[in-house]
Amino acid sequence: MAMPAGFFDFLQTADDYYLHPIFATVARWIRLLALVTSTSASAIYVAITTFHYEVIPSRLLLSVARTRGMVPLSSFVEALVMEVTIELLREATVRLPATVGQVIGVVGALVVGQAAVQAGIVSPLLVIVVAISTIAAFAIPNNEQASALRLLRFPMLISANFL
Repeated sequence: MAMPAGFFDFLQTADDYYLHPIFATVARWIRLLALVTSTSASAIYVAITTFHYEVIPSRLLLSVARTRGMVPLSSFVEALVMEVTIELLREATVRLPATVGQVIGVVGALVVGQAAVQAGIVSPLLVIVVAISTIAAFAIPNNEQASALRLLRFPMLISANFL
């Protein structure tokens, strides 16, 4: 590419030009929502469970408190452990052959998530939040942007620990 591009240009795909403009626009908005979700879901979880728990409805708060009560780690450390684990799994799947990499990625995520919950290292809600965040990252069409946003998760997570 010889010229600079706007931010929203990275959310377009070639398939968008074959769709009706309304459908293409909705797809771009979904990708934007996925971008925001993938970069900030874990940070929002840490900020809410650490400092702003009053925004959680009371029934959900009781459920979160019950599951968080069994976890010896802080929300920040627990989220950091899960994010690093997911990044390690993602890197491992890239380095393996295609057929083995896909199986290792899916099975590894399921096994690690389940084992971490059963061991009491992380709460089940955090596993769901990190899974949603990881799935949302796959909706970002530009690989360079997706890589940069994957790294942006960590400073956002650190800043959420102090806000």
